[in-house]
Amino acid sequence: MQNNNLIHEKHEEHKVDLSCANEAQGGLSSCGCCHESPPKTERQANVKLVLLFLSIGAFLLGLLFKYAFAQDTVSIALIILAWLLAGYEVMISAVKKLFSGFILDEQFLMTVATVGAVILGEYPEAALVMILYQIGQRLEDFAVGRSQKSISDLLDIAAPYANLVTEKGVERIDPVNIAIGDILEIQAGDLIPTDGIILSGRSTLNTAAITGEALPLEASAGTKVLSGSVNGDGLLRMRADTIYAESTASRVMAMVEEASQRKAHSETLVRRFSRVYTPIVVILALLVSVLPPLLFSGQDFSTWIYRGLTFLVVSCPCAFVISVPLTFVSGLGMASRHGVLIRGGTDLENLSRLKTLAFDKTGTLTKGEFSVIATHAEEDVNEERFVALAATLEQSFTHPIAQSIIKHAEALGFTLSTEGLSDIVALPGHGIRGVIESSNGLNLSVDFPATVYLGNAALMKMLGLHESAVADGCEGQAWTMSHVAIIPAYRDTRTYEEMSTVPTAEKVRYLGHIVIRDELKDEAQQTITALRQEGVERIAILSGDNEVFAREVAKEAGIAEVHASLLPQDKVAWMEKAKVEETNGSSGFVGDGINDAPVLMIADVGVAMGGLGSDAAIEAADVVLMQDKLSALLKGLKISKKTMRIARQNIVFALGVKFLFLLLATIGYMPMWLAVFADVGVTLLVILNCFRIFRIRDLSSTPPVLQRNPIAS
Repeated sequence: MQNNNLIHEKHEEHKVDLSCANEAQGGLSSCGCCHESPPKTERQANVKLVLLFLSIGAFLLGLLFKYAFAQDTVSIALIILAWLLAGYEVMISAVKKLFSGFILDEQFLMTVATVGAVILGEYPEAALVMILYQIGQRLEDFAVGRSQKSISDLLDIAAPYANLVTEKGVERIDPVNIAIGDILEIQAGDLIPTDGIILSGRSTLNTAAITGEALPLEASAGTKVLSGSVNGDGLLRMRADTIYAESTASRVMAMVEEASQRKAHSETLVRRFSRVYTPIVVILALLVSVLPPLLFSGQDFSTWIYRGLTFLVVSCPCAFVISVPLTFVSGLGMASRHGVLIRGGTDLENLSRLKTLAFDKTGTLTKGEFSVIATHAEEDVNEERFVALAATLEQSFTHPIAQSIIKHAEALGFTLSTEGLSDIVALPGHGIRGVIESSNGLNLSVDFPATVYLGNAALMKMLGLHESAVADGCEGQAWTMSHVAIIPAYRDTRTYEEMSTVPTAEKVRYLGHIVIRDELKDEAQQTITALRQEGVERIAILSGDNEVFAREVAKEAGIAEVHASLLPQDKVAWMEKAKVEETNGSSGFVGDGINDAPVLMIADVGVAMGGLGSDAAIEAADVVLMQDKLSALLKGLKISKKTMRIARQNIVFALGVKFLFLLLATIGYMPMWLAVFADVGVTLLVILNCFRIFRIRDLSSTPPVLQRNPIAS
C-alpha cells in the first residue's frame, strides 16, 4: 500500500479524487465523454447554466420569428447565436485538440456534425444538437457529482487540526506535527486526529466513517480510539499512539485514493474498445456520406452527408464509456460506507467471483481473546490459591494466555503482586519458570524459596510429570492447557538447554492445570452459511494450531475442510494449488496476522480482518474489513456482486441501444436532434442504474446469532 507515499501533508490534499474520468490514469476512453469535469466553483456552474438558458431563449425566439413572423434572416441569426452560445466551448476545445494531434473524441464529433449541419442550412438541427448536448452534460454533472460527493463526504475524515496540551495550555496545531506520546484534547464535535488511548473524560464517539458501525462507541479512560471518529458532547484527553501519516484515517483515505486509480478488467475492456471503436465509426460515417451517392443513382450528396453527420453524433458511446467506471466508483463507495475497503475495481471484480475461500483461525473465526473456562487442581491443592500462584508468575508476560489467567485471578478477587518473584525465565515452546521467595500473600503451605513451572504438556514431560498432566483426559482436546508444578525449597537456576538434557534431581509436585479457550465469534457459523448461499463453494480453515483445536472450531463454524499445524509457506502452497484447481472463479484468504501476509499476497482476494491490525497483513490485502466482524465480508461480497450485475446491465443496454441508433441514423429514421436526445437519455438511464448500488436492502442486517452450547468444563 505504501502509506507514506500516498499520504499528503495537508488536510486539503486528502480529498479523495473519485472523478469518473480519472484522466490522469489514462482516461476512460478516446471518446472523451467525461471531458468536462464538474465546475470547480459555484460561479462557474452558474455561468454555464446562464449560457444554456440564453441559448434556449435565442433558439425559441428564432423559431418564433421564423414561423410566426416569417423573418427568416432574424430567425437564422438567433438560431446561430443559440448554436454558438451552447457550443462555443465544445468547438474551441475540439480545435485545440485538433492542433495537438488528438481529434477522435466526442467534442470533435459534435463540432464536425453541427458545422456540417450549418453548412447544409440545417440551422435548427445544429443549435438543437448543441443545446441538448449541454443539457445532457449538466444532468450528467449533477448525477455524477452527487454520487462522488456522497462518497467523498463519507471519506472526508481527516481532522483539520489537533489540540495539543502543553505546559502553557492548549495549542492548536497541524495534525502532521503530532508526535507519538503527545497529549491531545478532543473537544465536542471534533474529529479525532490520530489513533491513541483516552486518558481522561467520558463521551460517545461516532465511528461510522471508519468502521461502518452505526452504534456510538462509549469512550472513557483506557479506551482505544481511531482517527476519523467524531467526538460527541464530552471533553476528552488522549495520548497519541501513532503519527498522523500512520493513523487509521490516513490509511483509509490512502487506500480509497489508490482504489480510484486501479482499473478493473471491465474498465480496461471499455477503454480498449473505445479506442478502436471511435476511429471505426468516423470511417463508417465518411463512407455513409460518400458511397451511396456514388454507387446508386438518384441519391443526392446533401441527404447522405446529413445522415453521415447524424451517424457521427450517434456514434459517441457516452453511456457505454461512463457506465462501467461510475458503477465501480459507486460500488467502492458503497463498500467503504459499510466498513469494507476494497483497493480497486480489479479486486472488487475478483471478490464478486469468489468461489474458494480459506480462513485463518485465531482472530479471524475466533475472537482471539483467550479466557479460562475451567481450573482443575489436585485433590490436596486449594484451587483458588493454585490459580493465584499461576497468575502471579504470569504477571511478567503480555501474551493472550498469560493475560487470560491474570484476568481470571483478578475476577476471583485476588490482588496480585510481583513482590518476592525472581529468576523468571521463558522456556521457548514450553512455558515459563520462576522462583517465589516468600508466600507473597498467597498463604501457600510450602517451604520457600520455591520454583514454580507453568506451561504445556511438553514442559510437564520434561519434568517427569507427563502421566499427571494427562490423567483426567483434558490434555489433547480442543483447548489450550497451562499446567502448574512446583518444587518446594528449591531454586532452579538451570538454563533452558540444561533443563532439556539434565533431569531434575529434586522431587517435583504437580499442582493442576488451567483450561483456556479462544471462543468462536458469535456470527461465524451464520456468516459461513450465508457465504455458501452467495456462491462460495469451497470453504476451508488454514491454521497453525494443533489439528484437534482447529477441527473443533471448524465443526462449530460448519466448515468441513481443515488444514492444521501449517507454517506460512504451507498456507501459500495450499493457496497456489487452490488457484490452479479453481477454474470457475477466484480464490480468497481471510486473515489478520503478520504470518498471514504471504498467503494474503498470493490469493486472488486477500482479506485482512479486524480493522488495521497488522501492518503487513493490511499492505498485502486487497480488501480490509474495518470492523472485527465476519458479516462485513458478507456485505462486501453482496456489494461486489450487485456492482458487477449493474455493470453488465449497463454495458448490454448501452451497446444495444447504440447499435440500434446507428442503424436508424444510417437509413434516415433518426434526425440529428433526436440522436442527441436519445443518447443523453440512455446516458442518464445508466447513471441512474448505478445508483441502485446504494439501495441493497439486506445489508443493514447481519446474520442472526444462534446460541451455542458451551463446552463443558
